[in-house]
Amino acid sequence: MFHKNNSGQALIIIVLMIALALTVIAASSYQLTVQTEGSKLQEESVRALAAADAGIEAGLQIANTNAPPQGYTFASQGLSLPGIDSEKSEIFVTDTSSAEFVSSLVLKDDQFTFYTMQPPTFPAPAFAGNLDLYFASEGAGSCSGARSVPALELTFIYGANNDMERRVVEPCGSGEVISGSSLTNATGVTEVIQGSTYYFRSDTINTSTFSNLKMIIVRSLFANTRIGFRALSGTFPNQGKNIEARAYSISGPSKIVTIFQSLPQIPADFFVTSF
Repeated sequence: MFHKNNSGQALIIIVLMIALALTVIAASSYQLTVQTEGSKLQEESVRALAAADAGIEAGLQIANTNAPPQGYTFASQGLSLPGIDSEKSEIFVTDTSSAEFVSSLVLKDDQFTFYTMQPPTFPAPAFAGNLDLYFASEGAGSCSGARSVPALELTFIYGANNDMERRVVEPCGSGEVISGSSLTNATGVTEVIQGSTYYFRSDTINTSTFSNLKMIIVRSLFANTRIGFRALSGTFPNQGKNIEARAYSISGPSKIVTIFQSLPQIPADFFVTSF
């Protein structure tokens, strides 16, 4: 009887060990499968991103030909990339003519050139309506201490002889402030334009007071900010092109890359004033 019981216990132990081994093998196999699939998805994702970048390059070439805004498939542009669905993947080139426009981030002491006539020939008519400028997109900031509220230097280029007039939009009344006879007031607001929140708005600018106004060069002082432009009537001339590339891999992963190609920008080394 003793030997029988011992043999039965040994059999149970062997069965348990086999079951444990099978469990370990199954778990290891599952983990290996998941890791393999994850690596494959990551590889396809990287491939899709590279394809989207290639689509952006093609979009820039399209934009530089002044082709009408529209969508293009990768296949129509000769983009045949391994693992990418060239018929489903697309490139979109659109202009920015509207009553609202938001600049890219303008760094402290840098500037953005906003066109009221289309370069390089500046054909008439110019935009001659009223517009508001919005700024302080990176937060309301503080005027006292280490100032973090931006001010704007505006340079208006107009007329047949490229005459110039300057103004400063100063939202601060204390602390480190700009004083002078060419100041334009700013009003505290909380306004959202195309996804950016602004905390100051300039007094309305009547562009019709300038004869054939060509451009407004906006320089950011004291802090970084995006510049929001809003026409109170009419629409602005095109300020550049939005280029978006959507790349779809055959196995599933996709990537979207978007850039903005602005019109020619005047370097910040020009029209610099010290305050």
